[in-house]
Amino acid sequence: HSAVIVRHADPIVRRALTARLRGLCRAHRVALLVAGDWRAAVVFNCDGVHLPEVTLNHVTPGLRLWRRSKGIIVTAAAHSARALRCARAQHIDAVLLSPVLPTASHPDRLALGRVRYAMMARTARVPVVALGGITRTTVRALNGTRTSGVAGIGFALS
Repeated sequence: HSAVIVRHADPIVRRALTARLRGLCRAHRVALLVAGDWRAAVVFNCDGVHLPEVTLNHVTPGLRLWRRSKGIIVTAAAHSARALRCARAQHIDAVLLSPVLPTASHPDRLALGRVRYAMMARTARVPVVALGGITRTTVRALNGTRTSGVAGIGFALS
């Protein structure tokens, strides 16, 4: 399965992008999730929401109700073992664990590295999507790890 996560700091821009992508994603059978704004995901009839790591302990009753009534997808960012435990406790569908490797989009973040990433993915008890430094070449480093998928900001694996 494929998904697009609309992520922008400005809520007006984020909602405009969501509106523009909704039809395109539907036409190509790609799930559309909105990062950090479940209300926008409701308004635009999206397939789900992507939560920042800092909100994992504070899943709102409104989001829980929407999730139960619509069967939507909820993913979350994770950068630590603690976040993986929170994601499991909140019944998150998948986590984007990052950064796996050094990445140009977040040069200040210390990469997990293949060994630490593999250990965290193996013990996560929730599907793990690798994010950060994933390219056509580096994706091979994920062989043998418990990875459910890959994600990226500025890459293509075709």
